[in-house]
Amino acid sequence: MAYARLGTKYSASDNPLLSAESVRRAYELRSRVSERERLYIEAHYFRDVTGELDKAASVWEVMQQTYPREGEPYSNLSSFYRENSNYERALQEAHEAHRLYPNNQDGYVALGQLYLYLNRLHDAEAVFREAEERKLESELLLWNRYQLAFLKGDEVEMERLVTNSAGKEGADKLRIWQGHVEAYHGRLRKARELIQPATRDCGRPCAQLSLVEAYYGARHQAQLDANAAMKMNMKGNNFPELVLALALAGDAAKAKKLSVELDKNFPLHTRVQRYWLPTILAAVALDRNNAPEAIELLHVVGPNEIGNLQVFSIYERGRAYLMLNNGGAAAVEFQKILDHPGIVGLKAIGALAHLQLGRAYAMQGDTAKSRAAYQDFLTL
Repeated sequence: MAYARLGTKYSASDNPLLSAESVRRAYELRSRVSERERLYIEAHYFRDVTGELDKAASVWEVMQQTYPREGEPYSNLSSFYRENSNYERALQEAHEAHRLYPNNQDGYVALGQLYLYLNRLHDAEAVFREAEERKLESELLLWNRYQLAFLKGDEVEMERLVTNSAGKEGADKLRIWQGHVEAYHGRLRKARELIQPATRDCGRPCAQLSLVEAYYGARHQAQLDANAAMKMNMKGNNFPELVLALALAGDAAKAKKLSVELDKNFPLHTRVQRYWLPTILAAVALDRNNAPEAIELLHVVGPNEIGNLQVFSIYERGRAYLMLNNGGAAAVEFQKILDHPGIVGLKAIGALAHLQLGRAYAMQGDTAKSRAAYQDFLTL
């Protein structure tokens, strides 16, 4: 169990290699533990090592039936349903976990985040207010409060959170989130100033920054930041964001090489196989002006693409339809992004979707809608 718990901590600190190593060791020793501990270890092995989310969910279901008064299986099943875009079922599981553990700050995070995903901002605000009244603090609570203020356009509250977070848990990452807000509004230079000095290394933050730069067309800088991320503690294939950034930034050869490594290292991983790899390879295809291939590659993503963090595939499909001069189909894709602001959050494609929607309407000859979409983009 010590190995398993360490694996969870490493995962939370963005160190997937050490996480997988620890959980794998726990899995090897699982015959020496209690039934409840064995279930915990197996669920985390399938989730954090092999990435087989369906198998992890099956174990959590057994744990839920065997130990119905424990909140952990409910919270983990909530995460599973969230990633599969079943937000109402995820909300049910999160409510049950919160009922069982009413003072657990993670329960407030899960509930509030799901309300954000469902665009129920008032409900999310009530959840976070209750957590604040209970004096609960965590990095994830701070992040979700900040994202709620962003979605509401409440700059005063965003500034209050920055001021009040000084010296508290999560304050270090708040600078990175501020950088993504700057990037969302197109201020890349300011975004770099905020994101890069905020971390001792530039692993995942640089990978995410490179992806923003690639989408904005700053291809050379995107390649530099992606390569910088690769030189840090972890191999590049543990940062799928940087592989996608390389594909978008024109380094298709390196993106394809890293994709092969992703496929080899994570052959059963749900997110890698059903989301990241198809999206990366679709971006490579679009770099070669092969839109039909990109659309075909993205078919596998379809059922779950509005899931947690899984919106880049929608954007790539929209770009493919634009390349095919199919403005109607492209507009449908970019509208999906605009219809889910709570899922998109601070991602720059949330702003860029307005621009692409304008292009899609122009392609259809709808001048009024095109002009409105461009104006929304320019306002942002």
